[in-house]
Amino acid sequence: MSERQIYFGNRGTSVLEDITECFTNNEEFEAVLGLFKHNQLNLEVSAKSITWEQTPALLLNMRNVTNLISLEKISAENRYKNAMLRTVSHEIRTPANAIISYVEEILQEYQTQIPGEVKKFVEIISTSSKHLLALISDILDYSRIIAGVFSVQKDNFEFRKLLDDVVILFEKQAGKKGIKLTKRIDKMIPKCIYTDPKRLTQVLINLLGNSLKYTNKGSIEVCAFINTKNFLEVLIKDSGIGIHENKIRDLFQLFGQVHSPQLGIEGCGLGLNISNLLVNHLGGGSIYVHSQIGKGSTFGFEIPMMESYVELEFEEDSAEPPLDITNHITVRNFECFRKDISESDVLVVDDDNFSRDIIGSILKRNGISFKEVSNGNDAIKSVSEAERKSKGFKVIVMDCCMPLMDGWQTCQKLMSLYNSRKIMKKPVIIGYTGNISSQDVQRCYDCGMVLYLSK
Repeated sequence: MSERQIYFGNRGTSVLEDITECFTNNEEFEAVLGLFKHNQLNLEVSAKSITWEQTPALLLNMRNVTNLISLEKISAENRYKNAMLRTVSHEIRTPANAIISYVEEILQEYQTQIPGEVKKFVEIISTSSKHLLALISDILDYSRIIAGVFSVQKDNFEFRKLLDDVVILFEKQAGKKGIKLTKRIDKMIPKCIYTDPKRLTQVLINLLGNSLKYTNKGSIEVCAFINTKNFLEVLIKDSGIGIHENKIRDLFQLFGQVHSPQLGIEGCGLGLNISNLLVNHLGGGSIYVHSQIGKGSTFGFEIPMMESYVELEFEEDSAEPPLDITNHITVRNFECFRKDISESDVLVVDDDNFSRDIIGSILKRNGISFKEVSNGNDAIKSVSEAERKSKGFKVIVMDCCMPLMDGWQTCQKLMSLYNSRKIMKKPVIIGYTGNISSQDVQRCYDCGMVLYLSK
């Protein structure tokens, strides 16, 4: 049976007359008549011409497609949410990253010239900006978890420094309330551990922030130690108002809140729910709580961790070290290794002026020459011009989200030019993006990028 579209009622005849003619003059003709709503159900009605006891007949079929339509609607909404998340993540992280990076530049460039009190204020701006980025991440992470696109990005880092940075963030607030904020770290915790530092920081900020919010006097203590399962366990103890036993279960529900007439505030809405989900994704089960009304609360969690060994040594007379071990450029939480990069030209491709300035200042500080362009088309032109002058770029830092031609498309175009021998030198392309989902990272590698930077 051939498929064709039939438009009923377009010839000056009634729909019923057209339907009757189609099924009368066509053997084995079948058509979907449409969707109808009945008692909250979506019903699809189809008809097929048949022969019944040597007499032409019409077989009507009615199918309940309510669930199918709901699934299609959910799927379309999820696609929209994922696209929105990628855009929001990039657009919000870019200016936040600019604040953090400029403050770090000030601290590095003028460290000895900044008066002690001013330096402390600048450090607070830096830590608070990172806190703001973490709060933004809470909302984005929850959406990713619900959409099923959340991923953990493990890395090597110094746990003591991470915990110090989190505690420093709340020291001034605690001081204003007359609260003693202390920390105790087990000496058995190795200097460097291997887990997701960003997610761990989010959990610590949420828990410590809640403790400070609901504590008016006394103390807050942060304890970290290695437990009997060889997991990293963290406790946050406070002398706050406490939580009634029958309210503890509600803390980790979405938008679950503890009402506090004494303090005139409400809390424990989205933060604890997300923190609990993050701990679970880090492999640690759930956050646990012990609390007594009027005496305080203890929030704790445990996560698996690995001791990290990051130092590599080479003999002086050894063969040339691998490409990814030598001279490095530090860009916030990422180290990009490249041999003899100080003697090579770098092309910076980003439509955001602040991002180009930040990368440029880092390169200048390391004595590296570079050129900057604002879109993919100009990047391709610059690479082609450098080839003609026999001075091809060895490294390209490429923003992935740009108008006209995004970084992924630009990278694919450059790889195509190299494979067709239109350019002879293959540059190392490093993705630079605020989209840190596993799908977007994989997309960086699939298009030919060798590494990526997280904004």
